[in-house]
Amino acid sequence: MHYGSLTKYDLDHSEAKVSGLKLTEMAHSELVTLIKGQTASRETPSGIDTALWRELCGRGRYRTVPLRHILIDQGESLTAVWIITNGLLSISKGDVIMDLAISGDSIAGALFTGSTAGSHNIPSPISVQAVIRSEVLEITIDAFQELLTQSIELRNIIQKNFQKRMMFIQNCRASSMLSAQGRLAQFLLAKKELIKNTPLTRRLMGKIVGTTTETVIRTLSIWEKAGWIIKTDRGLEIIHQKELEGLCSVKTE
Repeated sequence: MHYGSLTKYDLDHSEAKVSGLKLTEMAHSELVTLIKGQTASRETPSGIDTALWRELCGRGRYRTVPLRHILIDQGESLTAVWIITNGLLSISKGDVIMDLAISGDSIAGALFTGSTAGSHNIPSPISVQAVIRSEVLEITIDAFQELLTQSIELRNIIQKNFQKRMMFIQNCRASSMLSAQGRLAQFLLAKKELIKNTPLTRRLMGKIVGTTTETVIRTLSIWEKAGWIIKTDRGLEIIHQKELEGLCSVKTE
């Protein structure tokens, strides 16, 4: 699966309607509570214990990340760790988008759980950019590392988050021989909660799986008529997962 870079055109022109409201790309953070599954500002993200979240908040600060703003550039020295509280950010290496990060996901946290623990001036291996206006909890490296030594739960959450991302990236690399339909099916299955709760544009999907917007529109229409997926105001819901899984094993000649 090939992740193309997001252009200014994509961010300015990809729009969706939710409950009659016009939203840029997926949803502005002010309206994030309209999207089921997205965590509203100041609430505890899913998968994180409330007591632990209070501890993290006590050591960090909330920061708004405007649309298209680059939170960290590849090669730039890391000075903090970020946990997304709402919105959507892209994780890129060079010009290739490797993953999408949502509420509860951490950025750079895994770099400080292994052999680099206690280190500073570590260059970021990735670039992180806001696909929509987002919010993060920013924690300095020293404060984050101190809490890591005290909380096994935090360490487990960070490692689980990292392993999930690495598995997704590996699956994307392994899908390069799949047809465009197979790559699209694999993306929908891997991000089924995201697509269910967030109205991703067809253009963005096309860039993610390395195909045209027209192919995405046509393929989704076929799958909807077959009853495999349904469109909702909030996004796409998978009805027959096995049929989509079958396409993930069909490779191009």
